[in-house]
Amino acid sequence: MNWYKKAQNLFIGYKIVGVDKKTNRIYSIYDKTIIDAQIGRTYTYNNSGLFLGTSKQFCMDYYSCGTPDEDGELLLTYQYEGRDIIRGEPTHSNGEVQVKQAKLTNIDIINKEEWC
Repeated sequence: MNWYKKAQNLFIGYKIVGVDKKTNRIYSIYDKTIIDAQIGRTYTYNNSGLFLGTSKQFCMDYYSCGTPDEDGELLLTYQYEGRDIIRGEPTHSNGEVQVKQAKLTNIDIINKEEWC
């Protein structure tokens, strides 16, 4: 995909996060940092960027069920522009992209009893 085409496109990416059911705080399953999750807000990541899966299925297969049993999980859906891609191919169905910024568009609850 050339740079011009990337700059003209919007893409969707996904991220699995944990939910501490005692405090209702959303956290990264990688390093347990607290995550702000407000639908409609654009989040900017200056340093390392935000890593997103390129499909729901990829995220569910590789990243869900990674929280303690007592915690819940959410699937966050983000929209981002091609010009914000740091690394990765957004049209690859089983991969990740790293982006500078993305807008949170949806939050789905993962039913761990059914999925995990």
